[in-house]
Order: sequence, then C-alpha cells, then structure tokens
Amino acid sequence: MEPSQKIIPSQELPMPAKPPSQTYKKKQKMIFLGALLIIFCISIIFLLYHRTQISHSQKTQPTPANESQKQYSITSKTQHISSHAFLPVIYEPTTQNASNGESALQLLKGLTTTFVFRGIFQWGKSSPIAADFSGVTNNIHNLKQAIPGLIYEGGIGAQYFDKKSTWTNGSIISTADFTSMVARNKQGGYLTFPGSSGYVPDLASPLYQKYLEQWSEKQIDAGVDGIFFDDPFYYAQYKVNVLHANASTIYQEYANYLYYNQNSVVKELRSYATAKGRPFFVTINAGRCNSLLTFFTKYPFTLQPNDYISCSFALNDFNANSNPSLQVTEDFNAIKQAAQNIMHKNVPIITFIDWPSEMNMFKKLTTQQQITVLSNIYATTKSQGIYFALPVLVKGQHYDALGNGTYDAMTRLVEQ
Repeated sequence: MEPSQKIIPSQELPMPAKPPSQTYKKKQKMIFLGALLIIFCISIIFLLYHRTQISHSQKTQPTPANESQKQYSITSKTQHISSHAFLPVIYEPTTQNASNGESALQLLKGLTTTFVFRGIFQWGKSSPIAADFSGVTNNIHNLKQAIPGLIYEGGIGAQYFDKKSTWTNGSIISTADFTSMVARNKQGGYLTFPGSSGYVPDLASPLYQKYLEQWSEKQIDAGVDGIFFDDPFYYAQYKVNVLHANASTIYQEYANYLYYNQNSVVKELRSYATAKGRPFFVTINAGRCNSLLTFFTKYPFTLQPNDYISCSFALNDFNANSNPSLQVTEDFNAIKQAAQNIMHKNVPIITFIDWPSEMNMFKKLTTQQQITVLSNIYATTKSQGIYFALPVLVKGQHYDALGNGTYDAMTRLVEQ
C-alpha cells in the first residue's frame, strides 16, 4: 500500500481526495529522500565488503615463481603453502627423459610438482651442464612456463674436484691454479676423494671460492632459483677428524668462507642474484637428519644461514633384515625441534634418499618393498610437517621410478 493511502481514513475513500497540504508534501519528500539514503548506504557497504573479500583472496595466493623481478626465498615461499600442496621431487637432470621416453615435464606435472630438488647438478668435469648451458636454460624456462609457480633448484658438489675441471668459459684450470685449490692430506699431498680419480677441494682457497661462485652464477643465469651445495664442510671435517685440528676453530673458519665473510661465497651469490633481478636461496647437504641432533646442535653456525634444511635417512630405514617392516627409525619430532633450536625460527625441512649409500640399499629392495619405504617415509614426514622429495629420476645412480615400478605409487601418495 502506498504511503498516501495509509493516512486517509477508510470511510472517506469514496470521497474526492483533498489537495495535500504543504506540510504533507514536505513529509513525503523527506520519506523519499530517507529511503534513497538507506539504499545508497546499503550499496556502499556491499561494495566495500565485496572488495575486501577480493583483496583478501588475492593476498593469500602464492606468488608465482616465474615473477623474476620479485625477490623471495624458499622460506617465505613455503610459509604460504600448506604441506599437501608443496611437493618436492628429485629429477636429476631434468634435461634427460625417463626410461620409457617420457620427459621431465610429463612426469613432474603428473605429480603436481612445485619444487624440483637438484634439477641440475655439477659434479666435476662429468656434469653435462658444463658443456651445454643453453640446453639447460631452455629446459628450465620450458618447465617454468608449463608449471606456473615452479621452484627450480640447481646444485654443485663442493667436496669433489678433478684435474680436468674447467672455468665457466671452458678453459681447463691450470696446474698452478689447481694446486692452490686442492686440499692436502696428512702427508702434504693432494687429498683424493674416496672411490674416484678426483680430489677434495679446499674451501679456504680464494680461487676455489671463485670457482664455486662462477659456476653457481652460471646456474642462476640459466634460471635456477637456488643452489644446493653438497658437503662444503667435507675438508673441514677431515682436518678435525684426521689432522686433529680444533673443531670449533676450523668449523667457524670454513663457515666464514661459505657464509659470513664480507666476500663469502653465499654473500657474493646473493648480491649477484639481486643485481640480476633474480631470486636466490641456498642450502647445504646436512647429511643424515639425525645429525641435527648432534653435529649441527653443537655447531649451529654451520647451518643457520640456510634458507631450508635438506637431510637424508638412516641406512636402517632401508634394511629389510634388521627392519622387516621398513619403518622410519628417526624421531622426526625431536629432529624438527632441534632444527627450530638451531635456526631460531621455523624453516622448511626437505628429506631425501641420498646416494650412493642410501640409494644403493633402496634399489636392492623389491618393488613392493620400495613402495613400502616410500609410503612409510611420506606418511611419517608429512605427519610432522616435513617434506619428502620423491625420487622420480636419479640418472647418475640409474634410479628411474617408471623403470622400477614405483611412479604410480608416488602419484597415489600425493593424491591422498
């Protein structure tokens, strides 16, 4: 019913209406303006609420990894990703296909991979990436284009060096330079790397630091987002365990070369990446995860500058004789607490089956036993908020999840 009808008595309805007074007209106008004002306010409130919801939704979306002009570390990246969404995978190198001809892209997408763990890795002169970085660059670019937000890690063995190693321009390192870069054994000769024809480098050598920096910069230019340094404290540990040097002094000295000096390897690389408008993170191979309870608790400064922690498993986790159920034997609750104490903050922990020792034992298991190991590790680490890098392909160790019949099991794990 209209407002004008409400104020007219029912008995007077048949009678002609009297012209409305000026007071009545003013009252009607005020009611009309009031109604408009209420409608306007409701509209404004609705629009503000809608805009707030959109803004909140945008802020909670992960930053794409291919936005190279934005600086980030894996730590800040993973803080905004739930454990079921962040999935690291070992595929080394991503430039090679699996045994059935499928490409890295096909297999990584099949697992909804978000982090390629050691997608390229330089191990002395034997590394294919040293010969063809254009192929590596194209490969990384194509992977990131096809998998938005993909984080890609490179790596270099900081415990191995050989006489045919080259500088990034392809020239072989001279004998004089090699002599200044190689570590020394107890007798003063070159320290050989066990089971190889190569040698152990000395991180104390400024020339070797330059070598690490140049090859790491080459990988950054190719598109990697961070570097995995394999065993950079190898020679420091030899000095302590074999040459009986003071542990605290030696480990601090070598940590300074790697992290803390003004021109340390890591500081130089962070500066280089920043100047190139590239993201950069760093991690070292922390060895067995149990070492967080011992070595790194005693010498935390050797790990603290890392953006995430990478560590591997005890051999007993793969020993079907002493551990028939192939259960994980580590106390990952204690390991996670130790990591927090060491780092003074929460950082991601990525576990992996290292090689050669652990991978060799893993490969000797039957397919069903391998699946059991993968399932046990995946469930245990996930329950603690720790990540497990699924081993899809490790070319140098001849492990191929497709060829070994474990890839489909991996897909089922990540779908849980």
